[in-house]
Amino acid sequence: MKQMLALCALAALAVVAYGKDGDCARIRDGMQKVNPHLQRPYVPQCDEEGNYQKVQCTKYGCFCAEPTTGEKIRNYFSLPNESEGMNCMCAVAAHRTGYNFLPSLNYRCLPNGNYDKFQCKENLCFCADETGQQIGVAVQMDEMRNGGRSKLNC
Repeated sequence: MKQMLALCALAALAVVAYGKDGDCARIRDGMQKVNPHLQRPYVPQCDEEGNYQKVQCTKYGCFCAEPTTGEKIRNYFSLPNESEGMNCMCAVAAHRTGYNFLPSLNYRCLPNGNYDKFQCKENLCFCADETGQQIGVAVQMDEMRNGGRSKLNC
């Protein structure tokens, strides 16, 4: 009886720790079950729903990943000592809309996958927050060529 209660408690703890058991959680848990003491260069980091976290880190650095597949996105990378604040929101958005290999005015991503503070969409340019949303006023792209960037204090 005590073993059964302990087993139920462990199962409940696993549900709380991993949420829905997505691919990331299955892969990570499978890697750890094979040999938990084996040193691996990379073990995927998962969110509470069992999907991949946008930022995946190894001992060599961090990269941006598609949360549903864990696929590495383009060349967005940061060294371990430079990964503070890395969120990969721009890299994931650009990847999901098909702009991964095409230059676009819709996504100005930094090398670490975060949004650049200066963004342009269609024919407007503006300052953006970490999610890529406009902060303050927008300036027509035509004005940007004539010193309009000074109106934006990004």
